[in-house]
Amino acid sequence: MDQQQADPLSYLLNFGVLGLLLVLWLTGRIVSKSEHDRAIGEGEQWKQRFEQEAAAHNVTRQALGQERERGDSSIEAARMGTALLSALSHHQLPGNAP
Repeated sequence: MDQQQADPLSYLLNFGVLGLLLVLWLTGRIVSKSEHDRAIGEGEQWKQRFEQEAAAHNVTRQALGQERERGDSSIEAARMGTALLSALSHHQLPGNAP
């Protein structure tokens, strides 16, 4: 038998590093510079989209807060109107005396 074929250490030294690099590349642990740059660019796009969506949500929250305040004001005005009409209905007007 040939000595290189029988010795696993020499086999690992000859093909182990290359095999390790190949396995790391196939599993995505090692990527090329162009792939890395593309991933960085995509990350920046996602970050910009997130910031735009967060700003839109803030505008929506502000609009909902204003709507809530206006609704509360309307409810208070309706309560005051109801109380006023209730108070006036207990008093008889001078021309409508029975």
